[in-house]
Amino acid sequence: MTRPRRTNEELRKARIHISYELRALDAAFRLMLKPGVQHTFEESRLLLEAFLIHVRTLVDFFYVDSTNKDDMIAQDFLPSSTDWAAKRPTFPVNLKELRTAINKLLAHLSYSRRKYAEEEWQWKIILRSHLLETAKTFKDCLPDELWEGWEVPEPVDPWAP
Repeated sequence: MTRPRRTNEELRKARIHISYELRALDAAFRLMLKPGVQHTFEESRLLLEAFLIHVRTLVDFFYVDSTNKDDMIAQDFLPSSTDWAAKRPTFPVNLKELRTAINKLLAHLSYSRRKYAEEEWQWKIILRSHLLETAKTFKDCLPDELWEGWEVPEPVDPWAP
């Protein structure tokens, strides 16, 4: 199914949502791992959930070729001659397994949810860094008329003073 071609005006208006997702991902990550802060179990889970919902949104934007005409995907913003799938970095974990785990944890009460809840989410650091690097690669592929105002948080060490 062919995706509708969006106007530059539509894309300029839409990019604020991509910037928001990147900033929210980064903010949830930093709050989750803020030095010197001991979170309660509930606070830790809420921060992890906030982080993961933004991971899922950005993964879908950068890596899933949606057939839903209303879903924003990275390729929508690039010239048709740009092959985003060839330019984007390879995803560091199994995409299908990641989406299943996030869906089970965030959106479905299921018997297998416990399996995912007990997993160590150590790789969340990798996901944040990878998505921010992917965003930078995406920004570099954007046409000049869509580049202005694009924000990508710096993937700095969250433990640095």
